[in-house]
Amino acid sequence: MRWALLGHEHAITFLHIDCEGLGTDLLVADGGKVWGFLRERLGNPLSSINFFLKDTFRLDEVLDSSDYDFEAVALRPRDRLFMMPCQPHFVFGYAHTICLGGHYYLSNQMQQTLRGLIHSFILHKFLTNTSHPTRVLLRRMILFYHMGLLEDEIPESGVLSVSPISFLSYMHKTDPATSHLPNVKDIDGLMNLLSACVLVILGNVLDFRTYRAPSQEEYTKADKNQQILIDNEINTIPVNERLAICYARGVALRLVNWIRHCSVITGPGGAIIDDLPSRFFVQIAQALIKYKEGANNSRLDLEANCTLDMLIKQVNNVVAVDPQISSLWSERDLLSSDSLELANQGEYSVQWLPDAQRKWSSIGYDFFRDGVTGLDEHYFNAQKDRQLLESSLVIPQLKTFSSASRHSSKRARLG
Repeated sequence: MRWALLGHEHAITFLHIDCEGLGTDLLVADGGKVWGFLRERLGNPLSSINFFLKDTFRLDEVLDSSDYDFEAVALRPRDRLFMMPCQPHFVFGYAHTICLGGHYYLSNQMQQTLRGLIHSFILHKFLTNTSHPTRVLLRRMILFYHMGLLEDEIPESGVLSVSPISFLSYMHKTDPATSHLPNVKDIDGLMNLLSACVLVILGNVLDFRTYRAPSQEEYTKADKNQQILIDNEINTIPVNERLAICYARGVALRLVNWIRHCSVITGPGGAIIDDLPSRFFVQIAQALIKYKEGANNSRLDLEANCTLDMLIKQVNNVVAVDPQISSLWSERDLLSSDSLELANQGEYSVQWLPDAQRKWSSIGYDFFRDGVTGLDEHYFNAQKDRQLLESSLVIPQLKTFSSASRHSSKRARLG
């Protein structure tokens, strides 16, 4: 995703994060900008759902009571900046400036992407300045992870081969794409994979289009007819993308099951953690709801189409798609719910059972079926009913109209 920016001297962009949990790449072609990075302090992490809700946080000023710091970098012509996801920053142009840049997702920063996407979803108009249709990229990444980690379609080891130049030689056939797979041998890489899975499982939950009827503008209240459509899951996500969301959710759930059955995860003190994927998913889903409640109480982004009740409905719908997540959801009050990261992650470790990939690559799986939720079924059935109704009403009328048109044209020629 590439773009260009033209800015006047002394132009300022107040504190914000880039949308959708995206990383940023920027090259100063001419002029100059000061990039100010917010730096969190110990005890006030950006992963907390309360960070931006506190009275001490401001977009346009720093208070004596603000519990964070800033670091400024002056960018000159030909300087290039790479900024990780979920990085609050402000920008000041000290000269007329032309910048070339882009946004991207990185496999080794999916934990930051998870946090940034949720922050910008809950506090959209307050905290960020735009939005991009990026969900398709996350779905493609999950399919790529499945290909590389379970299907063994991305070679990463040397093979013995015969070469016309030398009788026997080793040819290293490591696919460059291997470097883009999460390194699931350590807990950081595993949590990057889990974060991507959570985002895809929550696909339409974290999509603004889920909460608007087809004819409804963003940040406008639904009228009576539009509300009927929304209540029946007919929204601004087209049917072909709804199918893709279900399929990718099924792929993500298979990756989750693979982690459950083929890895042993130990936590603080060396204790074995039972079903970390479900525990992490429930933590994020519960934090999402609590975050929305906090935003409402702080009077932030109240005009959003996604209300608290609508969000809870969508979360409960997705939770029910997986039996283990659904079972743990009933005990969610026992888990942490104010953070978007795994607490004490450095004290965790992961070990993989022998032949984990080979055994799972041979198991048949219907991704679409396992990714369809109850509301998805309701939506697809409604689409079938609508098509049947249209065919029973519209097609006979078209036949009548077509027949009348042919007879009319004959009379016209005779006249």
